[in-house]
Amino acid sequence: MLIAIKKAHRSKWLGLTVCVVLGGVVRYTWGAPDLASNTLADGSIKLTTDDARQSGFVGNAVAISGDTAIAASQVIQTAYIFDRNSGTWTQQAKLTPTDSGDDTNFGWSVDIDGDTAVVGATYDDTASENAGAVYVFTRNDNNIWTQQAKLTASDAQANHYFGISVAVSGDTVVVGASHGGGGKAYVFER
Repeated sequence: MLIAIKKAHRSKWLGLTVCVVLGGVVRYTWGAPDLASNTLADGSIKLTTDDARQSGFVGNAVAISGDTAIAASQVIQTAYIFDRNSGTWTQQAKLTPTDSGDDTNFGWSVDIDGDTAVVGATYDDTASENAGAVYVFTRNDNNIWTQQAKLTASDAQANHYFGISVAVSGDTVVVGASHGGGGKAYVFER
């Protein structure tokens, strides 16, 4: 599948992160609240949050699993869950870490699989300065999302940036770290 952009307003950042799954595309334009409609001219759907900010950069990281999508912003340190019902996407949850500090970069990376979402925070200082962390959220039977775990590297060190990339599949989470011995991948099992 080839996606071409004919014209984009120069103040919009489009497609920094795009996830395509079985023909579904999640596209999020940064600072999108100035557009009146959620359906764009090309027929695609623009996801907006209930507290969108012009400088929030929501959509820095996106992922989709079935009828659930996640879009995040490390600038405002928030991830948003959207559900599709009868073709309409609506915000279902706003995810923030329970121990959030300033400038953790929460929302740098995201992934979702069914009822589990993971969010990277590359500047988290829990283990060491900028060692990074990954937060695991799950959805219960009442569609409520809650934080279930905070993952850190067993060999964390300063400027490790654990969480620069994340992936989740079933009960397995894989986390990338860009520094700390040339880059590493960590596998966690629930």
